[in-house]
Order: sequence, then structure tokens, then C-alpha cells
Amino acid sequence: MNKTLTLIDNFWSEADRLQKFHYLDQDGEFCQCTTEKFIRRCKDSKEMRSFLMVGILIDQCIGFQVHDEFKLAFKYPGLHGHSIPDQHPPSWFADNFAMRDQIDWRSVKNMFEILITDTKSWLAKNYGHERVDELKKTLIYKIDMSFEKYPEGILLNHLVEKSI
Repeated sequence: MNKTLTLIDNFWSEADRLQKFHYLDQDGEFCQCTTEKFIRRCKDSKEMRSFLMVGILIDQCIGFQVHDEFKLAFKYPGLHGHSIPDQHPPSWFADNFAMRDQIDWRSVKNMFEILITDTKSWLAKNYGHERVDELKKTLIYKIDMSFEKYPEGILLNHLVEKSI
């Protein structure tokens, strides 16, 4: 869990460093329109883009029954649509016109493996393997509904199948 917590701490350090630009709201959420500006100003934009896409995807797929406790352990930022308070899909980091060619899928793969390993361990330890199975189903559903089928959907579904 140390790798994931270090990545989360790195994110919040960057958010603190860049807070004068008001990229995050008081609840620790991005409006989709501010994400690319934030990522470009980060020290490692490739890693940050991968972290945000994968971390927000996992966070949005955690069941509501355990989400509050999950957020105490894994403080991922949120993502909402411009002027819409609901969750915005993390496919935004791969599919929107400003970011489409910016995603590094090798970085996404590495990030996914780190974050999902620690998430699975936490869920299994605290709630049992049933919650891990629920997470897998929810991830596959969200990927199928949110991401372009090729290449993003195929690559992410492969990572889920291989990792969980």
C-alpha cells in the first residue's frame, strides 16, 4: 500500500503547490475543464495523467457501502463535469480532444497495476473477496460504458482481467 499512498501524497503535494490556480474545489474535486491545465503544470505530467485516470476510475467503482471508509485510506480527487455536480467519467483523460494524444498507455498500465494491487489487498482484508469481485465487475462495466472500445477499452479491460 506504500506505493499507492506515495502516489496519492505526490498528487496532493502537487495540488498544494498549484493551489493558487484554483484547479480543485473545496471538496478536492476537479471540474473537467481544469484538468489539462493542472496536468501540464505538474512536475511529471505523464505520471499525473495516468494517476488521475486510474485513481479516479477505481474511486468511482468502489461500492457505496464501503466508499466512505475507502476514502479515509485512499484520498483520490474527484472529477465532475463542467457545471454538472455529478461524477464525470475518467475516460475524459484519454478521450477528450485536448488529451487524446497525451496518454501514455505504458504509464497507465504501470499505474493500474500499482493502484489495483493495493486496492484489492485493502478490500480483501477489510471486506472480503466478494467486494474484490464486485470491484472487478464494476470496473469492466464502467470501462465498457465510458471508454472508446479501441484502444482504451480493450487495453483497460485486459488490465482488469489480468490483475483481479
